[in-house]
Amino acid sequence: MESFDFKGFWWLPNNPSEKLAGICSFTPSEGGELELIGDFSSLAEGNDSDQPLLILGTTLKGEITLYNCFLTKKEMRHGSIEVSLYCVNLIFSDIHFCTDSDVKFNSISIHYSCVNEWVNLKTFDFVHSEDSEEHLVYKAWEQLAQASVDNNYRLSIDIRCGKSVNFFEKITVDRKVFLTIESSEEKHYKEYRQVMRYIRNFLTLGITKPVFPLVMNGFISKDGQTSVVRILGKLAIPENDITESKLSWHEMFFTFRDISDNFEFFVKNWFNKVKDLGTISELYFGTLENPDSYYPQQEFLSLIQALESYCQKNLNPNIKKIEKPENEYLEMVEVIINQVQEENYKGWLKSKLKNSNHTSLSVKIMSLLKSASLQEIIKHLKKSEKAFNVFLDGKSRDDFVNKIVKIRNNLSHGSGYNEDVYGKDFRLQIQRLKVLIEILLLKELGFDKETVGTLLLRSRVGLRISENG
Repeated sequence: MESFDFKGFWWLPNNPSEKLAGICSFTPSEGGELELIGDFSSLAEGNDSDQPLLILGTTLKGEITLYNCFLTKKEMRHGSIEVSLYCVNLIFSDIHFCTDSDVKFNSISIHYSCVNEWVNLKTFDFVHSEDSEEHLVYKAWEQLAQASVDNNYRLSIDIRCGKSVNFFEKITVDRKVFLTIESSEEKHYKEYRQVMRYIRNFLTLGITKPVFPLVMNGFISKDGQTSVVRILGKLAIPENDITESKLSWHEMFFTFRDISDNFEFFVKNWFNKVKDLGTISELYFGTLENPDSYYPQQEFLSLIQALESYCQKNLNPNIKKIEKPENEYLEMVEVIINQVQEENYKGWLKSKLKNSNHTSLSVKIMSLLKSASLQEIIKHLKKSEKAFNVFLDGKSRDDFVNKIVKIRNNLSHGSGYNEDVYGKDFRLQIQRLKVLIEILLLKELGFDKETVGTLLLRSRVGLRISENG
């Protein structure tokens, strides 16, 4: 992603005749900032000058729309020149959106970090001619797969290659893999955001590290013509951290090759399941996306909450067998309360019994680990990695459950955790929770037990949960 300076004149959509000179600067790490000579306070209605949803610009690089802006500073420079600074959430280049309802696209195409490696397909060929010359052969565009997500959206993966030539030195061919979300009708950018989050999580699960949009283009079709809008926004982490932390395919849980034959099945399954997973996936992927923002205690609590939420879902029917049906539970509570003679005690007892039908955390996790589907996966893994024995029947499993429940209770109930949260043992419990959630997510995605085992063993996950790792 490149940095830009957009020099030109800027105005509010409801007052196009009053323009202010200024520069909109954009860097991937800082996002967008608009510096104006003057301010919009005399040109806007109410608080629109401080938080304008849209600012339009005509610049030396074309038309620009700044979206979701807010005033950060006003100052006087050189004694008499008033300058106002606005933070810009998103930049749409080569277009003017005059109202919020206009910010619609037929499709959005995104190049994410690490996705070139995730696809891991050969793009170029060298062909030897009869005159001993070598020719570089490649396709400028190639679609790899497509899938119907639901009745509204389709997802496709394609490779696009661009060429730059220096006739005296070199030819550069730049390959980028794009994931394109196509809507059955024009949709507002905000509606695409939900789909984009699901796709990011899907890729993050496969790649084993968060991915970020490096290039994003919106497509608008009108009167038989298609226009391309470049969409620019701040990256969540520094771009250098993204480009320098490359992964090879064998470090990932699954690559495009692993799912290419059943691409639509996995995509549809993920979109269907991720809605039910809700809090579970948000907590898990949140710990991956913001590792530097989490204290170890926060990371542990997020993961244990994700695991408990999974246990509570209908996705794990074993929990429902332990809890009594609601009507039976209420009748039982009523019988118990009626046995109490002292009226003053009845209210206290009722409050104490209010959540008594909910199983404890230890019971939930133990039930999960004993479930047939998870047992099959872990037994398959144990054949090659003894580290997975921590999730199986026996003392190791009991110790693991007791340990994480004790830590959760100490951290949640304010009694404190008297061991080193930065130490090896605490980090080991965090890694075990992560791996357990990853196994569950891969299972929910639709991989069978043998494939889950193959993927986890290939990426050497066992090293993370081994006491000697």
